[in-house]
Amino acid sequence: MVLRLGPIGLGVVAVLKARGHGPVVAVDFSPKRRALAERLGADILIDPAVESPYDRWSSLGVIPGMLDRMATEYRGVPTTDVVLFECVGASGVLARVVDGAPAGAKIVLVGVCLRPDTVDPGVVAGKELDIGGSFGGSPGEYCQTLRDIAEGRIDAGAVITGVTGLDGLAGAIAELREPERHAKIVVDPSLVAG
Repeated sequence: MVLRLGPIGLGVVAVLKARGHGPVVAVDFSPKRRALAERLGADILIDPAVESPYDRWSSLGVIPGMLDRMATEYRGVPTTDVVLFECVGASGVLARVVDGAPAGAKIVLVGVCLRPDTVDPGVVAGKELDIGGSFGGSPGEYCQTLRDIAEGRIDAGAVITGVTGLDGLAGAIAELREPERHAKIVVDPSLVAG
């Protein structure tokens, strides 16, 4: 599950699909960004204004509660692995993700919250959640991503919603704050205002 579909969240969707993972659930308030995620291969699109993404666990074959998960594992039935990518990076979101995550899930912090955030450690321990972070990529990851683009597994052009020259950079940054307008704007220094 990818929570928020800005450029980083869309990149997560693209890489997950390029690596053969799924189903990928893409969550965002913006119809435009959900459509971009679908173009990148997202399997399920959720508007959190209409429904909670955490209400879908059963329909995805996920056992949300810890006791039910333990009973299922005891019977030797494999359980579904769930990874939630928190790409929002805003205060309070991590606590909501922890509360909504099914037992045994992994939460990857991709969005960087620059303020302290509070989670209930009892919930994390009781659900046996694994919380980790991701900040940037390694040279090997960049090489693999470029290979995925070159070989057609990732459509990088799908998220480019505009192009500007250096003179339009300030306006482009302002436009990126509007999720229905743009996802990613390429700056081409060869372009000059006419």
